Amino acid sequence: MNSTLILSATGIIVSGVVGPAISGWAARRADAQRFNRDQRGKHREDLRMLVDEAAALLAVGATNLRQIREARKTDREEPDEVRDWASNVHALQQRLLLRVAPYDLVTTTYRDVRDALVTLDRPNGVVLEEAVRDFEQKRLAFLAAARASLEKELA
Repeated sequence: MNSTLILSATGIIVSGVVGPAISGWAARRADAQRFNRDQRGKHREDLRMLVDEAAALLAVGATNLRQIREARKTDREEPDEVRDWASNVHALQQRLLLRVAPYDLVTTTYRDVRDALVTLDRPNGVVLEEAVRDFEQKRLAFLAAARASLEKELA
């Protein structure tokens, strides 16, 4: 057989069959990588928004619990916004668990902050200012863990 004919047939096969197959495979692989990258970005943004909400809720924690204590001392009913705030603090942990594992540092530090809030709510001989300091320390630990988690997600 003529070498020109073999070379021509090989060129046709490579350009007509092998080339498009490799091109299609590369395009599918790139699409899958792009999809996975977009999903990670959406997950990170969702977690960031949830952490922002947690930070806003926890920022007024000590103040709201002082209002609850004062209302109880004077036999008044707690303000509705404070009651709603307390419900949101507890519900936020469930929302965090949907996005990060129960043993993740973000989840465990949030649980610690929530437990410190419960201690503030039920004094049981705990000095208020000590309980507030403990709460603030745990709140800062949660914020640091959340920041580290969000920075890690970028990498």
